[in-house]
Amino acid sequence: MIKVCEVDYNKKGVREQILRIDKRCYKRDVRFNEETLNNFLNEHAKLYIIKSIGMYETIAGYMMLYIEDKECYLTSIAILRAHRDKGLGREMFDRFQIEAKRAHCKKLSLHAVNPAMIHIALKNGFRKVRTNPNYYGKVNATLMEKVTR
Repeated sequence: MIKVCEVDYNKKGVREQILRIDKRCYKRDVRFNEETLNNFLNEHAKLYIIKSIGMYETIAGYMMLYIEDKECYLTSIAILRAHRDKGLGREMFDRFQIEAKRAHCKKLSLHAVNPAMIHIALKNGFRKVRTNPNYYGKVNATLMEKVTR
């Protein structure tokens, strides 16, 4: 069974599991290290995890949001390969939009390196604003924002 839920990022073992997931999902230039993860996890951050519940409960993925001054950013999303193609990325993106609405955000942004996330964002009313060269070391990122009407 798989469950998506918000988690306290200060809970024992959570940060270590996030770093392990990042190591398995992203190239060295893109993934968090202990310092960069701690920089993102502050009073403005929210962390959602995908729990794989079975004999042992493990984290199979995560999404990190940053909400400040009516601006919401999807800062990171990662799902372990064994749990992909099950609609979890879509579910996480939907949670991002719910949180943004709850916080009355006027601006929604994300830096996407994953083509699947770019596709989901485009289908949900986001547009590409620009490509930021070498945003993650040697890896480019696409800045996307929600189209408002």
